[in-house]
Amino acid sequence: MRFILGDSLTIEVSPDNSLEPLSPNQFRLLKNHRPITDYSHIKLERDTSSLNSNRWVIHLTDVDLIDSGVYSIEINNQPQQDLLDLFVKKRPIQRQLITLPKDEFYLHETITLECNFERPIKTKKLQPTWFKNGRPIQSSNRHLVNIESQTTDGPTKYSLTVKNVDFTDEGISLFVFLNFFSIVSFFVRYL
Repeated sequence: MRFILGDSLTIEVSPDNSLEPLSPNQFRLLKNHRPITDYSHIKLERDTSSLNSNRWVIHLTDVDLIDSGVYSIEINNQPQQDLLDLFVKKRPIQRQLITLPKDEFYLHETITLECNFERPIKTKKLQPTWFKNGRPIQSSNRHLVNIESQTTDGPTKYSLTVKNVDFTDEGISLFVFLNFFSIVSFFVRYL
């Protein structure tokens, strides 16, 4: 199965119903026929909807390139069937041009730069970052970095608001995250 970096997937497993209901220490997930030791983005749940259920649900969230491999299960230390051959590929590069109402702003104005995406950008390790002239912009009283979303997987807006604009704010600003980037430039003038 092919997935893109940052995607999530759910696998339902129903081992042989002739077995007694399995406890968590009898059921183990393997990757490339080796036990998984890092469960930071993997969740195993036994279906408790019925008392004798042997159905398990496996959630892999925010998959990374290193998560590629053959996943299988082990019951009572005995290897069972392969569940899937997971291949994680990089996200394609997405470019977005930020359109401002004007290219020049006067001293002390407020500017808001926005990037809108159909889905939120998720990752375990990296956060989306705004840059100005190649340097990361830290959130402060004058530079407000914000993320807005109505739902956890719905459209998401990443914005940077620059209050009380001065000459140090002019230049090229970038919103960068893995294979997503947006670019804008603007100038500041005396009023």
